[in-house]
Amino acid sequence: MHEKNFELLQEEAVRLISVESNFLNELAQTDGLVMAAENNDKQFNQDYVKKQIEVLTGEKIKLEKQELVLAVVGTMKAGKSTTINAIVGSEILPNRNRPMTALPTLIRHKAGQKEPVLFLHNKAPLTHFIAQLNTVLESQNVDKKLVGAENRDDMLDLAVKIKQPDYLQEQYAGSQKIYEFLKMLNDLVRFSVITKTQFPFTNYSNVDNLPVIEVEFAHLSDYSGQIGGLTLLDTPGPNEAGQEHLKPMLRDQLKKASAVLTVLDYTQLKSEADGVVREELQQIIAECGDRLFVLVNKFDQRDRNADSSESLTKYVAENLMAGAVKVTNVYPVSANRAYLACKALAELETYHRLDVNQPWVADFAKVAFGEDWVDDIHEHKRVLQKAKSVWEKAGFTAPLKDVVKRSHENAGIFSLESAVTKINHTAQDVENFLTVRHTGLKTSVEELQKQISYLKKDIADLAALEDEANNTLKRSATDLDKSCTMVFNDIERKVMSDIEYYFKEGKQKEKSQRDDSQVKTRKKSRKLLANILGSNNPEITTFDVKNPVIRFEARSDADELQGNIKRSLDTIISDSVSSLNRELPKIIGAFCDYLNSDLKKRCERKLNDVETKLDKGNFKISIRVPDFNFLDSINLLADVELNETKAHTKTEHGHRRQSGVWGTVCGWLSTDDWGWESYQYEKTYYDVDITAIKERISQKLNIELHKTSVDVKHRLVSPLKDEVDKLFCELSETIERIRADLLQSVRDHQKSESAQDELLSYLNKYTKRMHEIKIDSIGLEEELKSLKKTGVFDQQGGNHDR
Repeated sequence: MHEKNFELLQEEAVRLISVESNFLNELAQTDGLVMAAENNDKQFNQDYVKKQIEVLTGEKIKLEKQELVLAVVGTMKAGKSTTINAIVGSEILPNRNRPMTALPTLIRHKAGQKEPVLFLHNKAPLTHFIAQLNTVLESQNVDKKLVGAENRDDMLDLAVKIKQPDYLQEQYAGSQKIYEFLKMLNDLVRFSVITKTQFPFTNYSNVDNLPVIEVEFAHLSDYSGQIGGLTLLDTPGPNEAGQEHLKPMLRDQLKKASAVLTVLDYTQLKSEADGVVREELQQIIAECGDRLFVLVNKFDQRDRNADSSESLTKYVAENLMAGAVKVTNVYPVSANRAYLACKALAELETYHRLDVNQPWVADFAKVAFGEDWVDDIHEHKRVLQKAKSVWEKAGFTAPLKDVVKRSHENAGIFSLESAVTKINHTAQDVENFLTVRHTGLKTSVEELQKQISYLKKDIADLAALEDEANNTLKRSATDLDKSCTMVFNDIERKVMSDIEYYFKEGKQKEKSQRDDSQVKTRKKSRKLLANILGSNNPEITTFDVKNPVIRFEARSDADELQGNIKRSLDTIISDSVSSLNRELPKIIGAFCDYLNSDLKKRCERKLNDVETKLDKGNFKISIRVPDFNFLDSINLLADVELNETKAHTKTEHGHRRQSGVWGTVCGWLSTDDWGWESYQYEKTYYDVDITAIKERISQKLNIELHKTSVDVKHRLVSPLKDEVDKLFCELSETIERIRADLLQSVRDHQKSESAQDELLSYLNKYTKRMHEIKIDSIGLEEELKSLKKTGVFDQQGGNHDR
């Protein structure tokens, strides 16, 4: 029943998109109604109408095609390109030890398209940039600029090539040409940095303007009945140039993507790079929620002592991803093996054999057959079986099935919600435009000028409110940072106090062991030393109670000391994280209360004032507040190993009975002085350096404080800042658009009386029709809300167990 209702809503959305698009076209073609574009891009003009029609058309296509978008995000050197190649089934993206994604790239599944083709539909900004760059390069010494630059020869070669007319093409066919284009794009970005020439990142902030590669995905035949289209969004790495310009678009795409694949490097999970990886992941987790899937690449490089796949998935889900991803959404894989298997299967299907002269064939054969592969590689049936086996063992079957399934379920939800939002926004904008123009014709120019003046002040008032909101958020962010610092300082104080206690305890044990040892030595050697040295006291080493190194005679004692410190540390950390987890929501909650009560009410009053003056309808404000449970699963210092024990071998001097007849006779007589001899022996001691432990814990606490501060920023502060910016941008644009329409109304009064009458007639007719469209769009929105209340979306969006 729900599925039927869902289909009906989709049909109604498609109908309304067609109605609105046709209506916009009609408005644009009406003389004197929609003006040509001028400097004010906020105005309801011909360009705005054209853009809205394009947006609506895009929404209609997504509704009808049910296109799925899988965003692929990779941490540094994780094998993102290889993973995409494995999913596609051929080498679409080059595997090179250098950044290759200056701009995000779309890779779209197209049935029957065996050879990949890259399309650059929006090449004008790049063409303009190349022209600017040529001018700059002519006035600068390129050789000097590139001294010490990586791949200098390639860049010098590019500097010559871009001088050719029409160097940039609209399409590139084949993997090699695509590689050359992507390489060229990255070198252009590097040139922009070296020459200080602005690269046109902002012109590619809309996903529709990005480069697109079309090719058939080898593994989608089983899902051809489920999906209308599948597109991978290859995102740049976080450290690549120009990413500040693209962050809003990438964040938006991560939110809208049907699913998000994050590629991690298995070999780096527990290394020092873990901190960098984790900082990157916090940003991704905040955007993706339960649409996030994790591929742990290079799992084939594990050794026999490594954790099992079950332990690995649990570690990634619960520790590295801080509990934000279910264990069932983490997949250990080998992208390289999967890609080699895909390549082999494709070659076997086309040519029925593998060409051993191709370098990749040897790589595949070694994986499939081992080092002695030469005799087996020509047996078609055996090679085919091995290729299938390598693919299965590479671990890609499960994630591909689960991700495509989830994407298919989410695609309908996201495309319908997105379409309904666009339909309603368009209806509101058009109604605002028609109402202002209609009212403007019946209002005196003097009154219009007064309203325009009011709106100018309203825009200034909103700017002041925005400044206030941002300043309040900054204060909250500072308070959050202070709270984190206070908690970590408290942790360090308590831990150091406990370490001092265990240090004293360890020193007492060390002294006790040394005293016992020296007593035994004195008893055995007293008579002998008296005879030889004329003294009753052997050499006694002074015990330094302040020496930070504690020396134990048994390793178990050293391990016990460090175990006590670690247990104390874990207890203090656990209690402190719980305290921090209670404190942060209070601070950020106060800011959210300010947003949702005080600031929201003041914005609403301002809008009501505008609406009253202009007799406008409602403007709805909705501020999303982030969740506050991100610290629940943070396992601070989980990777600290207190292994500061160092074994030292020392030469000791001892005394024993002499061998031979004389020693035996003296032994019978139990002599204390005769029949003894001195000897040397090696004894192992176990030193624990308390200073080193303190330094290690202090250093790790500082690292964890930084990580937590980054978590707070990306999980709480950044999303709220985005919401504040989005809110005020939408408010100011709405008022600015009304103001621009009022200015046009002033110009309407300058027309002849007959032209004004004709325009008023059109406005009467269009206003009535627009009101009917608006009622239908509101009805669609209400129906969608009702369907969501049934829980059908929650059922479709839930996690699936493997």
